Amino acid sequence: MSISITVSQLSNYISSLLKRESFLSNITVEGEVSNLANSGGNIFFNLKDEKASLRCIVFRNYSLNLTDKISDGQLIKATGSIATYALGSSYQLIVRDVETGGDGKLYQNFLKLKEKLQREGIFEPGIKKTIPQIPSKIGLITSLNGAALRDILNVIKRRYPICELYLYPASVQGINAVPEIIEALNFFDNNNLVEFVIISRGGGSFEDLNEFNNEDLIRFIHKSKIPVVSAIGHHVDSTLTDFVSDIVAATPTESAELVAPDIQNLRSELEFLNQRLINAIVSRINNEYNQYEYIEKELKFNSPILKLENKKTDLDIRLKDLTNLITRNIFIKNNSLETLYNKLRYYDNKQMLDKGYSLTLSNEEIIDSIDKIKIGNKVDIYLKDGSFTAEVISKESK
Repeated sequence: MSISITVSQLSNYISSLLKRESFLSNITVEGEVSNLANSGGNIFFNLKDEKASLRCIVFRNYSLNLTDKISDGQLIKATGSIATYALGSSYQLIVRDVETGGDGKLYQNFLKLKEKLQREGIFEPGIKKTIPQIPSKIGLITSLNGAALRDILNVIKRRYPICELYLYPASVQGINAVPEIIEALNFFDNNNLVEFVIISRGGGSFEDLNEFNNEDLIRFIHKSKIPVVSAIGHHVDSTLTDFVSDIVAATPTESAELVAPDIQNLRSELEFLNQRLINAIVSRINNEYNQYEYIEKELKFNSPILKLENKKTDLDIRLKDLTNLITRNIFIKNNSLETLYNKLRYYDNKQMLDKGYSLTLSNEEIIDSIDKIKIGNKVDIYLKDGSFTAEVISKESK
């Protein structure tokens, strides 16, 4: 019967074995740097080749001298000692010195492909497609088991729950990742089901994300008819999928925040726009009403009927004035006539003749002076009951 021990006892035993092994206390390991991070002055990274990966740590007392020597994708020789990490039941290389040897193979391939595609114009900003600001249907390509799916679902549920999200599950790491992602993209591209697609996965080492540097995948995204949003890894991660996609998000969470508008903000904006529309309509109605009143007054002021009425009133006034003037003139003329009539009556010859007087005319001119006749003139003498002609045979002045 074997003796059972605790995990801690096993970890301590392995640690003591490693410390007694002189070969592992001062060993130089060659590999490519990936997943480089700095925390509390300590440097953490993975040292990898095509088949394996080794966790490494440079403690702060060495890190100041080594910080500038280490970068992701770089090929280095790290010298240090192998030690166990009890909490994780894993081993790691405690690095004391680093010798640089250029960029690693994976990183070199990455740079070569990037340069090649860049020369072809695949990454040009001018060919990027735009996504709608208020989408109704969004496609998502990611793993069913990854944190990226949960993060995106949580954000969309909180910010924009009315959106329809169509998930096409796909591997995001390993040999099946590229064909499955291309298959998903092809499905969305040919079914006119969504307005754009998000390709997403969580963070990882450079080799973990290397499927998103695949040339076939990059060219398929470039030819996609619908826009593609890249949400691969975290802030420090960069893949060729980021360069070819139409929009790049630093994290899966950020991708959902970029494409899903906040429904509360939309409601506030709609309320604001609705109030602006109401104000504009009320203002337009008031302006039109004021314009109507102005035109109505102008029409009344310039109305032919009003002008005719004014002319009629003016004519009535003139007619009244003329009537008054005529009446006055008639009155005055009547008075004058009456005066003349009285005068005529006073000087009426017939009345004089009736009284016994006679009227003497010479050549139809009244003879009212002795000087108007001469001896031998013939004169006509009118009496009240007739007339006769006489010849002047003598005259005498008084």
